[in-house]
Amino acid sequence: MIFGLSEVRGIFFWLLWSCSLNGRGIFFWLLLLSALPALAEKLDLNRDSWREIAERMVLVGEKRAKAIVSERKRHGPFSSLEEVADRVKGIGPKIIEKNRDRVTVKRPALCDQDG
Repeated sequence: MIFGLSEVRGIFFWLLWSCSLNGRGIFFWLLLLSALPALAEKLDLNRDSWREIAERMVLVGEKRAKAIVSERKRHGPFSSLEEVADRVKGIGPKIIEKNRDRVTVKRPALCDQDG
């Protein structure tokens, strides 16, 4: 699961408040600090696996995630999120809007060529 910036802030302040009450603050601070990069990192539809896509995108399960990866492999990387909606059956503008803060499509030249 990926969280948007507002959810990360909420978790951060809740942990700050709760840790100050029970004296175990250092453990929770270390846990939070180690998790922040993963929480804030966007999913790259030009690079990530169908499993990652299915787990982290709202309204996208295994079938749609596999369709995204299949389209990417057959016809090359996406240049925009709108192009994902145009090219992949079952992914429309509403799904793109619900996931805009969770996903990105990095420029093909910037994508890792190994994966």
